[in-house]
Amino acid sequence: MSLRDHTLHLTILFIIILNIFSVNVSLTLTEKIVNDDWKAIIDIDDPKVTKAAEFAVEEHNRQENTSISFVYVSLGKTKTDDKGTHYRMTINAFDAHIGDYCVYVIDKGNQKDYELVSFTGPLSKI
Repeated sequence: MSLRDHTLHLTILFIIILNIFSVNVSLTLTEKIVNDDWKAIIDIDDPKVTKAAEFAVEEHNRQENTSISFVYVSLGKTKTDDKGTHYRMTINAFDAHIGDYCVYVIDKGNQKDYELVSFTGPLSKI
């Protein structure tokens, strides 16, 4: 076998190994995205859920100089990790009209230590 053939075989072997590694990394990342541990909030009237939603509205009002009033949580998901308890919720709130808003809040474990990650809406108005 010539040196050229040997180099070609090694190159092909390297490409095969690189592809196998790439597929394994992709599958691992996809699994982490799909299994992100978010669970439906069963008790949307739980005081912890309500407090996180109220914080989202108050913080949004402070940041954006608005006067939205919290009404209730209609649905949401939660997960817990080393940063705290994460809440993704659809809430009903009142400004000039009643509307739905999507909020994402992290409860960092201390009653006064919340972080508003996002606040969007109104999604619909009544």
